[in-house]
Amino acid sequence: MKFIGIGDNCIDCYIQTGEKYAGGNAVNFTVYISELGGEAAYLGVVGNDENGMLIINGLNNKGIDTSHIEIASGKTAKTEITLTNGDRSMANYQEGVFEFFTIDRKGLEYIKGHQFVHTATWGRCDTYLKDLHGNTVISYDFADQHELEKMKSIAMYIDYAFISYKEDDEYVRNILVKLHQYGSKVAVATLGQNGSLAYDGCQFYKYGIEDVNVVDTLGAGDSYIAGFMFGIANRATISDAMKLGAVRASKTIQYFGAWHA
Repeated sequence: MKFIGIGDNCIDCYIQTGEKYAGGNAVNFTVYISELGGEAAYLGVVGNDENGMLIINGLNNKGIDTSHIEIASGKTAKTEITLTNGDRSMANYQEGVFEFFTIDRKGLEYIKGHQFVHTATWGRCDTYLKDLHGNTVISYDFADQHELEKMKSIAMYIDYAFISYKEDDEYVRNILVKLHQYGSKVAVATLGQNGSLAYDGCQFYKYGIEDVNVVDTLGAGDSYIAGFMFGIANRATISDAMKLGAVRASKTIQYFGAWHA
């Protein structure tokens, strides 16, 4: 199975230490898929600066197909990260050249050559979902952006919808039900230390977390999604896919940064 992440990338800069790592939801997804043994590609745009090359070289080192990364004149997107007891928070985001990201017809045809496509709410790819729908299996991360109007406008084109939240309660269950009603086949919420919750239109599924030493939560949600979708691609049940997501996320949170080249 061939996977592709499309859209957002950035350099994650840790304010306290000055360290920086390649990241971004779509980029992270492809790296985790590759580490799981899948064939992965990334399509997006980076700047013609040191940070842009850090992303491209890092992906190449992970065996990711980078042939459709555009290099534009300007700065690569950057996110400033702070850590408090291992829990990350985003202090500042500079979008750089990604502000002008678009996909042309050639790019869309290239994407359709992959069975599984992943993007996110920051990926500037919403307008392309209708065209890709039906040709690929689409996963989409709404993260903590729970606006129902946006969900209603695109969920019909999404097979596996993901959100992030904090606990299993009536609010999050309602969001998952709405996502399914709007058209998504399965809706999943990652709940941090409270595990994950999924809904397929018939029932809710729950899974906990793997007990590990937490160093840095950056990339935890992205790695869960990669593990879940890798499971789905290999015909796992929803429950087994949730377990694969949790196991993959547990590895990510044991080191600094989303991933290392």
